[in-house]
Amino acid sequence: MSPLQQLQAFLTMMATGLFIGLAFDLYRAWRSIARPGRFATILGDLLVWLVLTPTVFTIMLISNSADLRAYVFAGVLLGIGVYLHFFSSRMLVIWRKFLLAIGRAFRCLGKVLGWPFRLLAFFLRWPLGLFSLFLWHLWRGIKEITRPIRVFVKKTLRFSRRPKPPAGD
Repeated sequence: MSPLQQLQAFLTMMATGLFIGLAFDLYRAWRSIARPGRFATILGDLLVWLVLTPTVFTIMLISNSADLRAYVFAGVLLGIGVYLHFFSSRMLVIWRKFLLAIGRAFRCLGKVLGWPFRLLAFFLRWPLGLFSLFLWHLWRGIKEITRPIRVFVKKTLRFSRRPKPPAGD
């Protein structure tokens, strides 16, 4: 590999490091908004690295035929370091605002698309409530009518059981 190709691979890996930092800040911004629990955080961390690892490997495969050299790792680490030092704090704020705006847009969309269902629920509340009340009274009536039969069956089954044999000496 010529020195020019090595420089190109180094710069590509540095850009990959910047991308890793950007993606990780997106995940950090989501975590600061969503505040997931411990298990969800573990799953999220695993998912982020399961997505980033093949991405980095694919970029490495395309840029330098997956030739693992020290300058490749140095480029990725330098890219991450540059990103974390110079861009991370500002990008974290931008990602948070972006994710909050997306959340507001989805809530607004849900309200707009959900109004027919709320209207339908409003009009069906009384008829369905009355029908539910009717079914409840009907069930209570059936239970009262069948009570003597249930008591008879319960007593019959209780007397038909065999007694337990005494414990052996």
